[in-house]
Amino acid sequence: HVGEIADHFFSDCKKLKTLIVPAGITELGLCAFSFCSGLREIHISKGTKRFEFSWLDRLKGLTIYAPKGSAAEKYAKEKKINFAEE
Repeated sequence: HVGEIADHFFSDCKKLKTLIVPAGITELGLCAFSFCSGLREIHISKGTKRFEFSWLDRLKGLTIYAPKGSAAEKYAKEKKINFAEE
């Protein structure tokens, strides 16, 4: 679908360290980041609203950068993921 990062899109991409999610992306697909053990930073726009089962909560050392008050901030806090306002 347009406006999403597809299911399993970055799965097992261990070299991925930083990702900037474009403004038009509204959701992160199922297991989109599974086994992305190198991912340390993900920058998420205010328009991204759906994160369930994307695996972000399973990645150690990850920081989510997003606007204050965004769905990404709420997700990060619920899942105890490092968060930084952007």
